[in-house]
Amino acid sequence: MSNISPVIITGLVHNTAPPVNTYPMQTRSKFGIVQHKIHPSLLLPSVKQALKDANWLAAMQQEYDALMQQIHEI
Repeated sequence: MSNISPVIITGLVHNTAPPVNTYPMQTRSKFGIVQHKIHPSLLLPSVKQALKDANWLAAMQQEYDALMQQIHEI
């Protein structure tokens, strides 16, 4: 048995030490790769609205240019 004493919080038992990961698979989260959440205020309701926004238009153009460059490199 370990020497770790449990901490009881609102009826739940939590160990004070982090769990030991015995699963051998390497996941994105184990490498620190996470997908950040987009704040809803940054989203526009439609493509028409996005095309009117200079920042969105520039970002979409950069994405399109990068895709076209990848296609031409193949």
